[in-house]
Amino acid sequence: MAEFYIDLIMAGHLYFAAFAEGVPPPVSGQPINDKACMSTAAETLNKGIRRVVLSQMVLIVVVAGGFLLFAGRSLPKDPSWLPAGILDALSALYGGGTAILSTWWLGRSVQRAGEVARQNQQSSQWALYAGAVQRFVGTLVLLGLGLGGLKLAPIPLIVAFAVAQLGFIASAGGVKPPPG
Repeated sequence: MAEFYIDLIMAGHLYFAAFAEGVPPPVSGQPINDKACMSTAAETLNKGIRRVVLSQMVLIVVVAGGFLLFAGRSLPKDPSWLPAGILDALSALYGGGTAILSTWWLGRSVQRAGEVARQNQQSSQWALYAGAVQRFVGTLVLLGLGLGGLKLAPIPLIVAFAVAQLGFIASAGGVKPPPG
């Protein structure tokens, strides 16, 4: 449940980041009709999402490389057809990939909410809520599939997921809202 509220906060933060380059935010209750304003905001948002995903990818590769170098140190040991270091690295890549997909879902829901806001800002709010629910459920399903269905190593998977999420927070937190 806490991730749900963090998603909403980060979605709002990314929404304000779209206006960080001098594009004024819309007046409350007024539809957004200025196409130049929206295209600039959308491009800024896309750049922000790309920056966050790129930083997450770098962190995931570092974490997976660390698990590959320190092969077989995760618990529990599982007899597998893959050597322990490779299984740990693949598990870390899966966990990090889940975090990246979660970031992509957030960006997509914020973009969708921006499109909906052109007609009705109340509906835009519901689009953000629906995106947060989708992200929460999708993340739970993917983590459950990786841990339960694919029997990936739990420690590397969770560590990479957590590091990527922290990278998301640090990278998205570096964007400042426009001066009021």
